[in-house]
Amino acid sequence: HPLWGEAMTPFYDVMPENFSYTPFIGFVTLLLALWGLAQGWPHTRFWLLAALLFFGLALGPELQVNGRLYPAIPMPYSLIENNPLIRLLRNPDRFNVLLGMPVAVLAAFGVADLLRRLRWRPVLVVGALSLLILFEYSEYPFPSQDTAVSPFYTALASEPGDFGIVELPIQPRGADKQHMFYQTGHRKPIVGG
Repeated sequence: HPLWGEAMTPFYDVMPENFSYTPFIGFVTLLLALWGLAQGWPHTRFWLLAALLFFGLALGPELQVNGRLYPAIPMPYSLIENNPLIRLLRNPDRFNVLLGMPVAVLAAFGVADLLRRLRWRPVLVVGALSLLILFEYSEYPFPSQDTAVSPFYTALASEPGDFGIVELPIQPRGADKQHMFYQTGHRKPIVGG
């Protein structure tokens, strides 16, 4: 983030596994959700319970705070982690996707209350909230990747015959995306993509 990106680095450094994909709800969204929770009670009770459930599941089988594990604290994910359907997720933090749904509904309750209170300029309120949320998620300079394809791959495109390409070493996740990108240069079938 252009304002507080460097200040947050020490918090991310203690999360080596999730460094690139650290989930972030957003402060504006969280404040709107808390406001909506308070102003819409008791209609928001279900959404609070759903948010707490998904938040608890996203924390995984062992509580970790600032890089330190607390194995003595029982976590809800440990009750379901051996379920075959749950194992398809591979990582408990993917429950953050589901956490976004009740948080969005709670934030919508907050926006609805603000619009009720500030009737004079609903477009201004929605516009200002949208700009705040967009700014909060902004990233500058935007990380980019070199899009040059090696001449070796473009030369493969002119090779006659019907054949596939195996990139070695085979990595189950990660490098396969780059190999699929290289496929745009050679246009041959590949293993893993």
